[in-house]
Amino acid sequence: MRCNVRKTVMSLPMILLVLGAAASALAGSLDGTIKLGGIIKDETDGSDLSVMQETYNIYDGFSVSQIRLNSRLGSKHHLNLDLHESNLDSRRGRFAWRVLDLGELTARFDQFRQLYDRDGSTASKRENWRLGAKITPAEWLRLIGNYSLQTRTGDRLGEPEGTDSFLGSTYDYDLQTGYFEAEAHAGPRAFAVGYEMSRFKDNELAEAQRQGDIVSARINGPCYFLPNLSHFLRGAYGTQKLTEVDTQYKIGNFQYLGIYRPASAWQFKYRFFFNRTDNEVTRLKTDNIRNDFDLVWYNDLGSVFGGYGYVTNDDDRSLTENNVWRLGTNIGYKNWVRG
Repeated sequence: MRCNVRKTVMSLPMILLVLGAAASALAGSLDGTIKLGGIIKDETDGSDLSVMQETYNIYDGFSVSQIRLNSRLGSKHHLNLDLHESNLDSRRGRFAWRVLDLGELTARFDQFRQLYDRDGSTASKRENWRLGAKITPAEWLRLIGNYSLQTRTGDRLGEPEGTDSFLGSTYDYDLQTGYFEAEAHAGPRAFAVGYEMSRFKDNELAEAQRQGDIVSARINGPCYFLPNLSHFLRGAYGTQKLTEVDTQYKIGNFQYLGIYRPASAWQFKYRFFFNRTDNEVTRLKTDNIRNDFDLVWYNDLGSVFGGYGYVTNDDDRSLTENNVWRLGTNIGYKNWVRG
Protein backbone atom coordinates (compact mmCIF):
# COMPACT_ATOMS: atom_id res chain seq x y z
CA MET A 1 0.00 0.00 0.00
CA ARG A 2 2.85 2.43 0.76
CA CYS A 3 4.14 1.85 -2.76
CA ASN A 4 0.76 2.71 -4.25
CA VAL A 5 0.56 5.89 -2.20
CA ARG A 6 4.01 6.96 -3.27
CA LYS A 7 3.33 6.30 -6.95
CA THR A 8 0.04 8.20 -6.87
CA VAL A 9 1.52 11.25 -5.16
CA MET A 10 4.52 11.27 -7.50
CA SER A 11 2.23 11.19 -10.53
CA LEU A 12 0.45 14.39 -9.47
CA PRO A 13 3.19 16.80 -10.67
CA MET A 14 3.21 14.93 -13.99
CA ILE A 15 -0.54 15.49 -14.42
CA LEU A 16 -0.12 19.19 -13.66
CA LEU A 17 2.88 19.44 -15.97
CA VAL A 18 1.12 17.83 -18.95
CA LEU A 19 -2.10 19.84 -18.60
CA GLY A 20 -0.16 23.01 -17.87
CA ALA A 21 2.01 22.58 -20.96
CA ALA A 22 -1.05 21.86 -23.12
CA ALA A 23 -2.85 24.91 -21.75
CA SER A 24 0.17 27.12 -22.48
CA ALA A 25 0.61 25.72 -25.99
CA LEU A 26 -3.02 26.38 -26.88
CA ALA A 27 -3.23 29.70 -25.04
CA GLY A 28 -5.57 28.26 -22.43
CA SER A 29 -6.02 28.30 -18.67
CA LEU A 30 -5.61 25.80 -15.87
CA ASP A 31 -7.07 25.85 -12.36
CA GLY A 32 -7.94 23.25 -9.79
CA THR A 33 -8.04 21.99 -6.21
CA ILE A 34 -5.86 19.48 -4.39
CA LYS A 35 -6.91 18.12 -0.99
CA LEU A 36 -4.69 15.93 1.21
CA GLY A 37 -5.72 14.33 4.49
CA GLY A 38 -5.89 11.25 6.64
CA ILE A 39 -8.59 8.76 7.60
CA ILE A 40 -8.87 7.16 11.03
CA LYS A 41 -11.43 4.42 11.71
CA ASP A 42 -12.43 3.98 15.35
CA GLU A 43 -14.28 0.66 15.56
CA THR A 44 -15.17 -1.16 18.73
CA ASP A 45 -13.33 -4.44 19.22
CA GLY A 46 -15.57 -7.41 18.57
CA SER A 47 -18.17 -5.41 16.65
CA ASP A 48 -19.81 -6.92 13.59
CA LEU A 49 -18.17 -5.16 10.64
CA SER A 50 -20.68 -6.55 8.16
CA VAL A 51 -23.71 -4.67 9.53
CA MET A 52 -22.58 -1.09 8.79
CA GLN A 53 -22.72 -0.64 5.03
CA GLU A 54 -21.47 2.94 5.35
CA THR A 55 -18.07 1.66 6.53
CA TYR A 56 -17.53 -1.10 3.94
CA ASN A 57 -15.51 1.09 1.62
CA ILE A 58 -13.56 3.21 4.12
CA TYR A 59 -9.80 2.64 4.49
CA ASP A 60 -7.35 3.96 7.09
CA GLY A 61 -4.30 6.05 6.31
CA PHE A 62 -3.00 9.01 4.36
CA SER A 63 -5.41 10.09 1.65
CA VAL A 64 -5.15 12.13 -1.53
CA SER A 65 -8.73 13.20 -0.88
CA GLN A 66 -9.34 15.08 -4.11
CA ILE A 67 -7.58 16.22 -7.26
CA ARG A 68 -9.79 18.49 -9.29
CA LEU A 69 -8.44 20.17 -12.41
CA ASN A 70 -10.18 22.31 -15.00
CA SER A 71 -8.47 23.40 -18.18
CA ARG A 72 -9.66 25.46 -21.10
CA LEU A 73 -7.48 24.90 -24.16
CA GLY A 74 -7.97 27.44 -26.88
CA SER A 75 -11.51 28.55 -27.65
CA LYS A 76 -13.12 25.14 -28.14
CA HIS A 77 -11.48 22.55 -25.85
CA HIS A 78 -12.40 22.04 -22.20
CA LEU A 79 -10.91 19.36 -19.94
CA ASN A 80 -12.12 18.31 -16.50
CA LEU A 81 -10.46 15.78 -14.16
CA ASP A 82 -11.96 14.91 -10.76
CA LEU A 83 -10.31 12.17 -8.63
CA HIS A 84 -11.25 11.09 -5.09
CA GLU A 85 -9.21 8.91 -2.68
CA SER A 86 -6.90 8.14 -5.60
CA ASN A 87 -4.29 6.36 -3.44
CA LEU A 88 -6.79 4.16 -1.57
CA ASP A 89 -8.87 1.16 -2.61
CA SER A 90 -11.99 3.33 -2.43
CA ARG A 91 -10.76 5.40 -5.37
CA ARG A 92 -13.10 6.88 -7.91
CA GLY A 93 -12.71 9.43 -10.67
CA ARG A 94 -14.22 11.19 -13.64
CA PHE A 95 -12.71 12.67 -16.80
CA ALA A 96 -14.42 14.76 -19.47
CA TRP A 97 -13.13 16.33 -22.67
CA ARG A 98 -15.55 18.59 -24.55
CA VAL A 99 -15.00 20.15 -27.95
CA LEU A 100 -17.39 22.91 -28.94
CA ASP A 101 -19.59 22.06 -31.94
CA LEU A 102 -18.13 18.54 -32.17
CA GLY A 103 -18.89 16.48 -29.07
CA GLU A 104 -17.52 15.11 -25.83
CA LEU A 105 -15.63 12.13 -24.43
CA THR A 106 -16.21 10.96 -20.84
CA ALA A 107 -14.69 8.30 -18.59
CA ARG A 108 -15.59 7.17 -15.07
CA PHE A 109 -14.14 4.69 -12.60
CA ASP A 110 -15.05 3.52 -9.11
CA GLN A 111 -14.51 0.48 -6.94
CA PHE A 112 -16.35 -0.81 -3.89
CA ARG A 113 -15.71 -3.40 -1.21
CA GLN A 114 -18.40 -5.63 0.33
CA LEU A 115 -17.93 -7.27 3.76
CA TYR A 116 -19.78 -10.43 4.72
CA ASP A 117 -18.66 -11.64 8.17
CA ARG A 118 -18.06 -10.12 11.59
CA ASP A 119 -14.31 -9.54 11.32
CA GLY A 120 -14.37 -8.44 7.68
CA SER A 121 -12.08 -11.25 6.51
CA THR A 122 -14.59 -12.43 3.89
CA ALA A 123 -14.96 -9.68 1.33
CA SER A 124 -15.35 -8.98 -2.37
CA LYS A 125 -14.34 -6.03 -4.55
CA ARG A 126 -16.23 -4.62 -7.49
CA GLU A 127 -14.68 -2.30 -10.10
CA ASN A 128 -16.66 -0.27 -12.62
CA TRP A 129 -15.29 1.31 -15.80
CA ARG A 130 -17.49 3.47 -18.01
CA LEU A 131 -16.58 5.16 -21.29
CA GLY A 132 -18.88 7.37 -23.34
CA ALA A 133 -18.76 9.53 -26.43
CA LYS A 134 -21.13 11.91 -28.18
CA ILE A 135 -20.13 13.24 -31.59
CA THR A 136 -21.93 15.57 -33.99
CA PRO A 137 -19.82 15.46 -37.18
CA ALA A 138 -22.54 17.36 -39.05
CA GLU A 139 -25.54 19.47 -38.07
CA TRP A 140 -27.92 16.73 -39.19
CA LEU A 141 -26.06 13.76 -37.65
CA ARG A 142 -25.44 12.71 -34.04
CA LEU A 143 -23.52 9.63 -32.88
CA ILE A 144 -23.72 8.30 -29.31
CA GLY A 145 -21.80 5.38 -27.83
CA ASN A 146 -20.98 4.04 -24.40
CA TYR A 147 -19.25 1.00 -22.96
CA SER A 148 -18.99 -0.27 -19.40
CA LEU A 149 -17.04 -3.08 -17.74
CA GLN A 150 -17.80 -4.36 -14.26
CA THR A 151 -15.52 -6.91 -12.60
CA ARG A 152 -16.01 -8.58 -9.25
CA THR A 153 -13.54 -10.73 -7.35
CA GLY A 154 -13.28 -12.00 -3.79
CA ASP A 155 -14.86 -14.48 -1.41
CA ARG A 156 -18.46 -15.61 -1.14
CA LEU A 157 -20.29 -16.88 1.94
CA GLY A 158 -22.65 -19.84 1.84
CA GLU A 159 -26.13 -19.77 3.36
CA PRO A 160 -26.65 -20.99 6.02
CA GLU A 161 -23.30 -20.04 7.54
CA GLY A 162 -20.68 -22.76 7.40
CA THR A 163 -21.99 -24.35 4.21
CA ASP A 164 -20.73 -24.06 0.63
CA SER A 165 -22.87 -22.14 -1.83
CA PHE A 166 -23.82 -23.94 -5.05
CA LEU A 167 -22.55 -20.78 -6.78
CA GLY A 168 -19.04 -21.45 -5.49
CA SER A 169 -16.85 -20.01 -2.75
CA THR A 170 -15.53 -17.00 -4.68
CA TYR A 171 -16.61 -14.19 -7.00
CA ASP A 172 -14.83 -13.93 -10.33
CA TYR A 173 -16.90 -12.48 -13.14
CA ASP A 174 -16.93 -9.80 -15.83
CA LEU A 175 -20.00 -7.95 -17.08
CA GLN A 176 -19.74 -5.89 -20.26
CA THR A 177 -22.49 -3.66 -21.61
CA GLY A 178 -22.51 -1.29 -24.56
CA TYR A 179 -24.79 0.88 -26.62
CA PHE A 180 -24.46 2.72 -29.94
CA GLU A 181 -26.95 4.99 -31.68
CA ALA A 182 -26.84 7.05 -34.85
CA GLU A 183 -29.49 9.73 -35.29
CA ALA A 184 -30.21 11.80 -38.38
CA HIS A 185 -32.60 14.71 -38.15
CA ALA A 186 -34.05 17.36 -40.41
CA GLY A 187 -35.92 20.05 -38.54
CA PRO A 188 -38.45 18.44 -36.17
CA ARG A 189 -38.15 15.01 -37.84
CA ALA A 190 -35.60 12.42 -36.74
CA PHE A 191 -34.64 8.84 -37.54
CA ALA A 192 -32.29 6.71 -35.44
CA VAL A 193 -30.92 3.18 -35.33
CA GLY A 194 -29.28 1.61 -32.29
CA TYR A 195 -27.52 -1.50 -31.06
CA GLU A 196 -27.24 -2.70 -27.45
CA MET A 197 -25.24 -5.62 -26.12
CA SER A 198 -24.40 -7.36 -22.84
CA ARG A 199 -21.86 -10.08 -22.05
CA PHE A 200 -21.57 -11.86 -18.71
CA LYS A 201 -18.66 -14.24 -18.09
CA ASP A 202 -18.42 -16.13 -14.81
CA ASN A 203 -15.09 -17.89 -14.33
CA GLU A 204 -16.49 -19.92 -11.41
CA LEU A 205 -19.86 -21.00 -12.81
CA ALA A 206 -19.92 -21.61 -16.57
CA GLU A 207 -23.69 -22.24 -16.55
CA ALA A 208 -24.28 -18.60 -15.60
CA GLN A 209 -22.57 -17.17 -18.68
CA ARG A 210 -24.98 -15.29 -20.93
CA GLN A 211 -25.17 -12.71 -23.67
CA GLY A 212 -27.76 -10.40 -25.11
CA ASP A 213 -28.10 -8.36 -28.30
CA ILE A 214 -30.78 -5.85 -29.30
CA VAL A 215 -31.20 -3.80 -32.47
CA SER A 216 -33.70 -0.96 -32.62
CA ALA A 217 -34.99 1.81 -34.85
CA ARG A 218 -37.15 4.84 -34.13
CA ILE A 219 -38.70 7.69 -36.08
CA ASN A 220 -40.52 10.76 -34.84
CA GLY A 221 -41.88 14.01 -36.17
CA PRO A 222 -45.05 15.85 -37.19
CA CYS A 223 -47.56 14.29 -39.53
CA TYR A 224 -47.30 15.20 -43.23
CA PHE A 225 -51.08 15.53 -43.58
CA LEU A 226 -52.17 16.97 -40.20
CA PRO A 227 -49.78 19.61 -38.82
CA ASN A 228 -51.28 19.33 -35.33
CA LEU A 229 -50.52 15.60 -35.12
CA SER A 230 -47.12 14.22 -34.09
CA HIS A 231 -45.95 10.60 -34.34
CA PHE A 232 -43.33 8.56 -32.51
CA LEU A 233 -42.59 4.94 -33.54
CA ARG A 234 -39.98 2.55 -32.20
CA GLY A 235 -39.28 -1.10 -32.92
CA ALA A 236 -36.73 -3.43 -31.36
CA TYR A 237 -35.68 -7.06 -31.68
CA GLY A 238 -33.19 -8.98 -29.59
CA THR A 239 -32.04 -12.25 -28.08
CA GLN A 240 -30.99 -13.24 -24.59
CA LYS A 241 -29.37 -16.60 -24.03
CA LEU A 242 -27.31 -18.69 -21.65
CA THR A 243 -24.26 -19.60 -23.71
CA GLU A 244 -23.44 -22.91 -21.99
CA VAL A 245 -26.95 -24.37 -21.78
CA ASP A 246 -29.82 -24.74 -24.21
CA THR A 247 -31.81 -21.68 -23.15
CA GLN A 248 -32.58 -18.72 -25.40
CA TYR A 249 -35.22 -16.03 -25.52
CA LYS A 250 -36.22 -13.89 -28.47
CA ILE A 251 -37.75 -10.54 -27.59
CA GLY A 252 -39.47 -8.10 -29.90
CA ASN A 253 -41.51 -4.99 -29.21
CA PHE A 254 -43.19 -2.14 -31.03
CA GLN A 255 -44.23 1.21 -29.60
CA TYR A 256 -46.31 4.03 -31.01
CA LEU A 257 -47.20 7.41 -29.53
CA GLY A 258 -49.48 9.89 -31.24
CA ILE A 259 -50.23 13.37 -29.91
CA TYR A 260 -52.96 15.49 -31.49
CA ARG A 261 -53.69 19.11 -30.54
CA PRO A 262 -56.72 20.37 -32.47
CA ALA A 263 -56.63 23.57 -30.39
CA SER A 264 -54.28 25.08 -27.82
CA ALA A 265 -56.63 24.10 -24.98
CA TRP A 266 -56.96 20.43 -25.93
CA GLN A 267 -54.55 17.52 -26.31
CA PHE A 268 -55.35 13.93 -27.24
CA LYS A 269 -52.74 11.23 -26.71
CA TYR A 270 -52.77 7.61 -27.86
CA ARG A 271 -50.14 5.05 -26.88
CA PHE A 272 -49.75 1.50 -28.16
CA PHE A 273 -47.27 -1.06 -26.88
CA PHE A 274 -46.70 -4.63 -28.05
CA ASN A 275 -44.09 -6.99 -26.67
CA ARG A 276 -43.49 -10.68 -27.44
CA THR A 277 -41.14 -12.98 -25.52
CA ASP A 278 -40.42 -16.31 -27.22
CA ASN A 279 -38.85 -19.09 -25.16
CA GLU A 280 -37.25 -21.35 -27.78
CA VAL A 281 -36.92 -24.23 -25.29
CA THR A 282 -40.55 -24.43 -24.16
CA ARG A 283 -41.90 -22.94 -27.42
CA LEU A 284 -44.02 -20.69 -25.20
CA LYS A 285 -44.76 -17.23 -26.54
CA THR A 286 -45.94 -14.48 -24.21
CA ASP A 287 -47.63 -11.39 -25.68
CA ASN A 288 -48.14 -8.18 -23.74
CA ILE A 289 -50.35 -5.56 -25.40
CA ARG A 290 -51.34 -2.15 -24.06
CA ASN A 291 -53.59 0.59 -25.45
CA ASP A 292 -53.84 3.95 -23.68
CA PHE A 293 -56.14 6.89 -24.49
CA ASP A 294 -55.74 10.23 -22.73
CA LEU A 295 -57.43 13.62 -23.10
CA VAL A 296 -56.21 16.86 -21.47
CA TRP A 297 -57.97 20.23 -21.23
CA TYR A 298 -55.78 23.24 -20.42
CA ASN A 299 -57.05 26.48 -18.88
CA ASP A 300 -55.70 29.53 -17.10
CA LEU A 301 -55.65 27.75 -13.72
CA GLY A 302 -54.10 24.46 -14.84
CA SER A 303 -55.46 21.37 -16.54
CA VAL A 304 -57.93 18.50 -16.24
CA PHE A 305 -57.04 15.10 -17.66
CA GLY A 306 -58.68 11.73 -18.05
CA GLY A 307 -57.80 8.46 -19.70
CA TYR A 308 -58.42 4.78 -20.20
CA GLY A 309 -56.01 1.89 -20.66
CA TYR A 310 -56.63 -1.69 -21.77
CA VAL A 311 -53.89 -4.24 -21.07
CA THR A 312 -53.71 -7.93 -22.03
CA ASN A 313 -51.10 -10.56 -21.20
CA ASP A 314 -51.34 -13.80 -23.18
CA ASP A 315 -48.91 -16.69 -22.50
CA ASP A 316 -50.68 -19.27 -24.71
CA ARG A 317 -52.13 -20.92 -21.61
CA SER A 318 -54.01 -18.08 -19.97
CA LEU A 319 -55.17 -14.59 -20.89
CA THR A 320 -55.16 -11.77 -18.35
CA GLU A 321 -57.02 -8.53 -19.00
CA ASN A 322 -56.77 -5.23 -17.13
CA ASN A 323 -58.80 -2.04 -17.40
CA VAL A 324 -57.19 1.14 -16.11
CA TRP A 325 -59.06 4.43 -15.61
CA ARG A 326 -57.32 7.73 -14.94
CA LEU A 327 -58.78 11.07 -13.83
CA GLY A 328 -57.07 14.07 -12.31
CA THR A 329 -56.36 17.78 -12.31
CA ASN A 330 -53.47 20.20 -11.88
CA ILE A 331 -54.29 23.63 -10.48
CA GLY A 332 -51.97 26.59 -10.14
CA TYR A 333 -52.17 30.33 -9.58
CA LYS A 334 -49.17 32.44 -10.62
CA ASN A 335 -46.01 31.15 -8.92
CA TRP A 336 -47.14 30.64 -5.34
CA VAL A 337 -50.12 28.26 -5.38
CA ARG A 338 -50.09 24.77 -6.86
CA GLY A 339 -52.42 21.85 -6.23
